[in-house]
Amino acid sequence: GFDEDWRSTDAGDRSATYTRLAPGSYTFRVKASNNSGVWNEQGASIQITVIPPWWMTWWFRTSAIAALLGLAFALYRSRVRTIKRRNLDLERQLIERKQAEETQRRLNRELRAISNCNQTLLRAKDEQTLLDEVCRIVCHEAGYRMAWVGYAEHDDAKTVRPAAWAGTEDGYLKSATIVWSDAERGRGPTGTAIR
Repeated sequence: GFDEDWRSTDAGDRSATYTRLAPGSYTFRVKASNNSGVWNEQGASIQITVIPPWWMTWWFRTSAIAALLGLAFALYRSRVRTIKRRNLDLERQLIERKQAEETQRRLNRELRAISNCNQTLLRAKDEQTLLDEVCRIVCHEAGYRMAWVGYAEHDDAKTVRPAAWAGTEDGYLKSATIVWSDAERGRGPTGTAIR
């Protein structure tokens, strides 16, 4: 119990005060004696229940734990969303950087090809060598799959005669029959550029 031993009082002070009792059930027992000093050994008792304050109830503690778990989960989700957003931003920046680097490499290849074409122009001994070398430079150094040079003929069909080519031509120029007339077959990029 709360007291380890009986608490003695006299007729002048017939009270017992207990403060800060922990929540729970208690039995308050009293023994008394008469004026002759004969004790009533059985005594009297009363059951007392101390109700806990609201912050010590099971429902409050359960609610507090649930709220803390909910807050922890919300913080976790917020952190995960922040990390995912940051990762997406980093991925986007990485893609943009790779694209910029690839654009820079392509531009550098093209500038190197233009410079080499200028050097070829200065050293060329004849027209056919110049055209062959320029087509080779455009394919091998600038990275294009095919390059070709054609002359616009002034015949009735207005054909374009291939004069030089390089890259993966695979018979395309012979089978294409390219013309520069304003007919349907002449409306491709070659015919449009010549007209």
